[in-house]
Order: sequence, then C-alpha cells, then structure tokens
Amino acid sequence: MNHYFAAENELAGDMFQCFTIDDQWIGFFLIDVSGHGAGAAMQSFALAQSLNPSRVDWHQSPAVLMDYINQVFSDPCQHGQFATMIIGKINSKSGQYEMCNAGQPQPFLISQHRCESLDIPSSLPIGIDENTQYIDCQGHLTDDEHLMIFSDGIYEINHPKLGMFSLERLKTLCMVNHAISGDAMILRIRHGLSMWQQGEAQDDMSLMLFSNRL
Repeated sequence: MNHYFAAENELAGDMFQCFTIDDQWIGFFLIDVSGHGAGAAMQSFALAQSLNPSRVDWHQSPAVLMDYINQVFSDPCQHGQFATMIIGKINSKSGQYEMCNAGQPQPFLISQHRCESLDIPSSLPIGIDENTQYIDCQGHLTDDEHLMIFSDGIYEINHPKLGMFSLERLKTLCMVNHAISGDAMILRIRHGLSMWQQGEAQDDMSLMLFSNRL
C-alpha cells in the first residue's frame, strides 16, 4: 500500500490506517470527521482507536465493523458532528477486496484504459442515524490495476483562477500514470495537487493506493 496525507493544520480530522489481519488479508480504513481543529482531531483519533485490531475482530465483514462504529460514535457537545468513512480489507495474494462505504467519495479503479469510480453502495455517514444499514461490496484487483481510496479534500482543492481540481482531473491524472509504480504514482499525484493549490493548505487530504502487482 502507498499513501499520501497532508493536513490543513496541525490538528487533522482525517485519519487512515492499514495493517495485517493474517497472512493473506490486509485491513484498512479512512475516516474524515466533519469540522476542523481539536474536536475533529480527537473524534477521528477515538474512532481509529475503536477500530484497532486489538479491540475488534477484523475477520468480520466491513459492514459489521461499520455498524459497530456507528453505534459507538458519540457527539457529547451536540455539535451535529458526524464522520464519513470507508472500511475494507484486501487479500494480498489473490487481489480480492471487500469494502463498506459510509458517505466517502467512491474509490477509483485504475487500469490501462480507464479510471472509473466504483459503483458501490454508499450509506449515511456514521453518527447521523444509529439504525443505518451498511452494505458490503466485493471485487477483485487484477495485476494491472490500482485501487485508490481518498477523502474529498483531494479533489475539492481550489486554484485561485481555475477553480476546483475536480474528480475528472483526478481521474485523468491517475489514468495517464497508471503504468508506473505505486510510489511513483503517489509522487505524481502529490505534485499535481501541490501545483493546483499554489502552496495554500485548504483541507485535510488523505489517499491510499493498493496494487496487486508482484
């Protein structure tokens, strides 16, 4: 897994993690808590701790884990806080993956001929309705594909004259760099985003890139 993270300031509401479940499966999640500053950062940290493999069984489906997180989410100050999140796992040997989406941008599947948003079910963010039903989605990553998970801060950055970077520009940037390594692709994406925002931090940006290349 390759990744990129840039915080808007010292206290970020974005958080992601990737870790080994067993000798085949890798678990991952990406959290984006609403708001900014200390409150969002503390909530993000608390949610990440709740998903620590020492606390929950990652052999369960992502939807089960998402339902658990939705139940333990708390907004003690009643500020209307919520969090968007993707929880998933991928088999490092077969490329099989399983994900559950709670309001995050749809992941990208990147190959030689296309970069497309995966059409997976997306339920309400966590912390809005404790009765929300979360749905798993399964797929398979081939040897010439990348799977990219990212927060909305990646494509919602603005250029002072040209406007929003946009999902379409992000897709184009990914597709033209599909043949290079994951490390190199992250560097190209990072450079493109940096040039677009003209050195002005605007939002937390989180990105994870999975490849099944031997």
